Amino acid sequence: MQTKVGNLDRTLVVVESQELLEGQKRGIAVALRKAKVELSQMERLVRTKRISRSSLEQRIRKTLAREHLSRSW
Repeated sequence: MQTKVGNLDRTLVVVESQELLEGQKRGIAVALRKAKVELSQMERLVRTKRISRSSLEQRIRKTLAREHLSRSW
């Protein structure tokens, strides 16, 4: 496919790979599982009042900053 990028003409090549797609799905699933575990741990800390709001917010931001988890859907 030919397209213009800025002032330059470029050729784009698109490759579709089922193997790559499956690997991406596995990576997303792993990231999601880890985030769910961490969020559950934080929930327990909140219920027992063993974490400050600022610490909780910082840990939530860090947990959700992972690739694939940072976007709002």
